This record gives sequence, structure tokens and C-alpha cells, in this order.
Amino acid sequence: MGSGQSGERDDNGFNGIILFDYFKVTAGGFYYVTKDTSVIINIESENELQRISDIGQHTGAKPAVAIRVNPAFELKNSGMKMGGGAKPFGIDEELVPGILSRPELREMDFKGFHIFCGSQNLNSDAIVEAQKKTVQLALNLADLAPQPVSWLNIGGGLGIPYFPGEARLNVGAIGESLAGLSEQLFS
Repeated sequence: MGSGQSGERDDNGFNGIILFDYFKVTAGGFYYVTKDTSVIINIESENELQRISDIGQHTGAKPAVAIRVNPAFELKNSGMKMGGGAKPFGIDEELVPGILSRPELREMDFKGFHIFCGSQNLNSDAIVEAQKKTVQLALNLADLAPQPVSWLNIGGGLGIPYFPGEARLNVGAIGESLAGLSEQLFS
């Protein structure tokens, strides 16, 4: 997997990549973003894949896309869970291999995956475990991808203590684990 960095950074460090989750884009905006190579569109369903393909063919564009994956596992102790089964956003893990084999995806600029299993978590051990599972899932799916994976969003999951008695998250432990996962991804 590549680093996911592309384009030159401006004075503020912005590298020119914008991410769109489809449900936030109007029809007119969707035509625009399919033509803009600095935009990555998260595919959240088979219907969206077909619609993006149709618009790309109509406009002559090769849209940059990623697949938003709902993993079969969940981030334990999360305030918001997006993994562990069917959810309103994204494609369930077991369906992703079929999506990756669709011919429409080969007509697009496939970038990678957004794998999000939960958020608002104050348990660093649970976050580390979920991140390890997420990276392994990404590596497994990358073997099926139509193009090399150059972009991966593993979600954060990081919580903020809002209420009395809640302890601060041990971000040091998460950082150490991510350093090891980065070596696994980029070696």
C-alpha cells in the first residue's frame, strides 16, 4: 500500500485531497466531484457504485473512489458503533469482495478503503485491537482490489471524556501501536 499522499501541499499543509461521502452530495455537486481528481468519493452501496459509473461515463471522467466498509467486528466500548453487522452507511464486509470484482470499478480511479468500526471510545486497548483488525482487513481486501491501494482511512474511534469519572484516553499506547501498523502497511 502506498502512503495515500498526492499533490503538493499548500502553505497550510493541505495536499488537495477532499473526501466526499456520497449521501452528503447533491446531484449537481456529484457531477462536479466525479470530474475533480482531487476528490475521493466513498462508495457506500452497489447502487452508488452504479450511479458513479453512469455519471463518469456521461461526463467522460474517471472518478476517484474508495469503498466505505462496515467491518464484521466492532470497536468494543464505543459510544457510536459502525461495525459488527449491517449499518446505514457503508458496505458490509462480506459484500465487499463482490463489489471489488465489479467491472464498473475498473473504469474508476480506485484509491482504497474507509473502514470505520466505531467512535467515542476511551479504552485504548479496545482501539488498538480494532485498529489491528482494521489493518488486517484492509490488507486482505487490497489483495482483491482492481488497482493498488493508495489511500486508507482506518477511522479514529478516539473519545473525549465528557462526564465526571471518565478517564483520559491513553493516546501514547495508540500511537505506539499505529507506528507498528504503519510499518506493516508501508513495507
